[in-house]
Amino acid sequence: MTLQEFETILLGGKGSLHVNDTTARTGITGKTIEVIKDAVIANCKGVDNAGTVINFVTSTDYLWTTIYAGTTLYAGAGITITELTLTSGTVKFNRS
Repeated sequence: MTLQEFETILLGGKGSLHVNDTTARTGITGKTIEVIKDAVIANCKGVDNAGTVINFVTSTDYLWTTIYAGTTLYAGAGITITELTLTSGTVKFNRS
């Protein structure tokens, strides 16, 4: 069983997911990320209601790269975060 499968079973796809490693999380759904310890985001993608993929790291609307503790990142109305990979730091991914 992979870490992601274990987390899905444990959380049932809901609740908060504490992330403090470089494991790629895919197939997740959520709206916000709370930064617990300064974080560098390697990959973070999502989709809007029309199915358009949004890259939160490279999109000039977001630029989620180095984010500091105490910050909460919001995907926005009609947008769902579906992938998250950290380079460093600790975040709480709030699943929906």
